[in-house]
Amino acid sequence: MLDDLLQELDNSDSEVRANARMQLLALGTDAVEMLIVAMQRGNTRLAWQAAVVLSDIPDSRRVDPMCQALRSNNILLGQAAVECLENTLAKDAVEIFLTALPHCRTVVQIALINALERLKDKRSIVPLSQLLETTTNPELRYNLIQALGGIGDSVSISLIRKFQNDANRHVRERVESALASLGTY
Repeated sequence: MLDDLLQELDNSDSEVRANARMQLLALGTDAVEMLIVAMQRGNTRLAWQAAVVLSDIPDSRRVDPMCQALRSNNILLGQAAVECLENTLAKDAVEIFLTALPHCRTVVQIALINALERLKDKRSIVPLSQLLETTTNPELRYNLIQALGGIGDSVSISLIRKFQNDANRHVRERVESALASLGTY
């Protein structure tokens, strides 16, 4: 039965996938081990779908595989892992996120940066600042600037100001917004 549900989770028909998700959720913790295997060994869609289902089953066995998924080449899987870990661990996810941040695909890095902003944990400031100072990617820069502004520590002001004349318009706009958040624009 579980094998059939996993096959349906990988079906191209969205209704079939939705039905399989509901049945797997109904199985709850009995489905966790198979979902972890599917998440680790499945193709892009199956791995992502398995992670999404696992995110909704409260079970501690999912935490380590989700941590590993942060570094996956499968960006959908990585994003699902960020959401699951943020919702499951809250501030206990900060160190996990900061450790994974330099080793992730860009899209997953952005998801991590946004999660760190929502968590507003001061431990994030130095690693986010270091990444901001070294990245050449404008998408990362504007997300990092937004996160530093959102975390709300004035220690970030001087670094954020360095990007006021950035070549990228979006970066400049985020600088204004971040400085306003910090009460200095």
